[in-house]
This record gives sequence, C-alpha cells and structure tokens, in this order.
Amino acid sequence: VREVSELSLERAHQAAEKLSALPGFALCFDKPFFNEFVLKCPVPARKLRDAALAEGILVGIPLEGELENCLLLAFTEQRTEQDIDLLCSVLRKHANAR
Repeated sequence: VREVSELSLERAHQAAEKLSALPGFALCFDKPFFNEFVLKCPVPARKLRDAALAEGILVGIPLEGELENCLLLAFTEQRTEQDIDLLCSVLRKHANAR
C-alpha cells in the first residue's frame, strides 16, 4: 500500500508541475495535496473535457461556479509519464484552438 501511495503522490506532482507550466494553465491552490488537484484552464473546462473525450482521453471533472474554468484531476500509480505527456499535449492543443 505504501508503494502505491508513493507512486500516486509522485505521478500527481509530476502532472501538476507539467500541466501548470502550460501557457494559461495554473494550479488553483498552493496548498499541499496528495493525488488530486484543481487546475485553472484558459478556456472553459467543459470544452477541454469534451474535446479530450472525443480523442478517447478522460481529463478530469469540470468544476462549476467560481471554478468553472477549472478541472479536478486525480492521478494514481497506473498513470505513466507518457500518459501525463499525452494529457499535456491534448490540453495544450485544445486550449489553443479557441
């Protein structure tokens, strides 16, 4: 269980670093997190989710209200660095296709 937890933590933090480095994207909160975080997007989160789903990629849960341009993302030990890079690529592509 410890190894799975540590890998989940590592993957989430890798993803957070890479995703928040994309132009227009940022972490919503600067508090410590385990394997879930909220990502602010430069376009409506639902648009990104729908575009990614059309490519067969589940990106996260679009939030509502004050956080409507945000995605709730969760990562487990099963996500690879290649999965994270693919997610970055898809989000970058669809955020730029305004």
